[in-house]
Parts: sequence; structure tokens; C-alpha cells
Amino acid sequence: MNEVLRVLQVEGSILDASSSERALAKAGYSLHCERVVNAAEMRAALAEQPWDVIISDYRLPQFDAPAALLLLHESGHDIPFIVVSAAIGEELALAIMKSGAQDYLLKDDLARLAPAVERELQDARTRKDRAMVAGALQQSEERVEAQRATLERQTVSLQQRETLLREIHHRVKNNMQVMSSLLSLQARAALNPETRRMLEDNQNRIQSMALLHEILYQSEDLAMVDFPKYVLRTVDYLFRSFGVKDRQIRLHTELDQLALELDDALPFGLLISEVVSNSLKHAFPQGRGGAVSVFLRQQSDATISLILSDDGIGLPRELDWTTTRSLGLRLVRALAQQLRGILEIRSQAGTEVRLTFQVRHRDPMGGAEFHTSNGG
Repeated sequence: MNEVLRVLQVEGSILDASSSERALAKAGYSLHCERVVNAAEMRAALAEQPWDVIISDYRLPQFDAPAALLLLHESGHDIPFIVVSAAIGEELALAIMKSGAQDYLLKDDLARLAPAVERELQDARTRKDRAMVAGALQQSEERVEAQRATLERQTVSLQQRETLLREIHHRVKNNMQVMSSLLSLQARAALNPETRRMLEDNQNRIQSMALLHEILYQSEDLAMVDFPKYVLRTVDYLFRSFGVKDRQIRLHTELDQLALELDDALPFGLLISEVVSNSLKHAFPQGRGGAVSVFLRQQSDATISLILSDDGIGLPRELDWTTTRSLGLRLVRALAQQLRGILEIRSQAGTEVRLTFQVRHRDPMGGAEFHTSNGG
């Protein structure tokens, strides 16, 4: 063996200590030994350096093996403790083993010392490995527990924020309903037809925004708007608001399933509301029948295409939609610009409004917005 064995001997006899050293050296150990004979020396030796094994006589003039074993336990070190003594009786040998000694040998049988040391060193290494594994396992369990506790706190926090956000959408919707009702009362009281129409238009715009917050309040995902659902409810409200149930105006929709963030859904919904309102107000005069169509297509992961059309009387020939001061068309142009979209308006055998725009996404790390090009 090439390893250095650090041996602390609790032994009153120099000759007996030398005999133990020779037995270990004969087995191939390179030794570093120190001998102590009382409690003070042993306490100092334990504090000075770690030891691989302690070999102790049972009884010394000023000390004994039970007292030495107690000092070892107090130090907190896990060091194999082997008693090498003359015959001490079965009861004392059993007592010292129960107190924590690993083995008991007779001084006239030192041939067993080296194998006993080797065995106890291996057992000590095994205990050390187990302790390291147990410590690592405990640390892992503590980390998992800490992560679980953190996750629980975050979950509770998210639930509280979701409840708060849902309540905000509900209150915003209610406030907008109040504003819509006030505008409706003002419109009924207005004597000027132009003023009445202006108030009704603003009422429809506010109602369109209120519907969006109502859908978000009822949605499982407060971050995304079920846009086809929003479109259908908005158009249905407009048809009822303009009293077209008794008129021969049909609605045709083809809507791809689409979820949009609020920043895109709100201007997009307002644009649809504005165009459909204009169709219902102007495209079918004097009880004329016809159809209003809404086509919504998701051309790619990023590109949305909208076609709003009617087969009514169309726009006036002299109207240039790119420069007109008409509030409705100016608002449509502004909303298209807000959506970063391409807007086209045609008026042949009715009116057709086309809008293509890029969906806005959020950076999941920083929250900043970015736009995805065609094809993702």
C-alpha cells in the first residue's frame, strides 16, 4: 500500500504503541502516528487534523477508551475507533462496542489489526459516500421544495392578477355601456338629424369596444381575443342597431379561426364596425335589399387578410377615398395605418374594402413587440 495512514493512538505504553505500528507497517501502510495519554491531548489532536483511524487501549492511568470515545463523538468526526487491549471481560467489551467502537482486539492478537483497520476504513468511506449522497439528496429536495413553494407563490400571484385583469375588463365594459346608453339618450333627444347621426355613430363605436372587453372578460385567455366571435357579435349588434331585421339585407361571413392581441383586435374591430356601419347606413337606400359580406383569412402565421363588401349603390363617383374629409373614411384610413396594413377601397357594383396587415407578436422575454414576416 502506498497511502499514508494517519493513526491516533490512545495508549499509555510506548512499547504497545510500537507493536501496533509494526503490525500496520508489515501490512504495507505508510504511517503517520501520534500518541495521546489523556483527554486534553486527545482533544488537541482531534482539533489539529483529521485522522483515518483511532487505536485505543481500554484503560490508561489518566484516561480510558469510553472517555476517548465520548470526546470523539463530541468532536463530530466520523473516525473508526478500534479498541486494542488486554482481556477486559465480555461485559466491558460489549459495552464499548455499543458505545460506538467499531472493533475490539486483544494485544496478543495484533495479526488481526491490519485487516480490521482496512475493513473499518472501507466502512468509513462507504458511510462518507452515503452521507454525501444523502446530503446531495437533501439539498436537491430542498431545492425542489423551494422551487415548488416559489411556483405556488407565482401561481397564486398569477391567479390574483388574472382575477384583477378580468375585473378590469368587466368594469371597462360596464363603463362603456353607460357611455353608450348616455349617447343613445342624447341621440333620441337631438333635434338636428346630423347631430343625431353623429351621436349614434359614436355610440356604435363605443359599443364595439365594450363588446371586445366583454369577450375578454368571459375568455379563458385574457391575453388573446377570439376574433371571429368578436366579429360576429359586433356585426350582429350593428344589424340590430340599424333595424335591418325587417329589411332584405343578408349577412354572409367566412371567418378563419384567429386569435389576436388586444392591441391589434381593438383597431381591427373598430375598422370592421365602421365599414359595416357605413354599408348599413348608405349602401341600401329606400328599403333596398342586398347583402353584406365579411371574409377573414389568415394567409400565414403572420399575415391577415380582410375583405368587407356589399352589393349596394356604391360610393359616389366623384369621391376619392384617399383624400376625402369624410369622418368615416378618415377613421378607416387611420385604423388601417395603426394596424400597419395595406388598405384598398373599390366601388364597382357595390363597395369593397380590402385590408392586409401583419400580426403583432410580443417578445416573451422582454415584452417588446416585434412583427413576423410572411411565412413566419
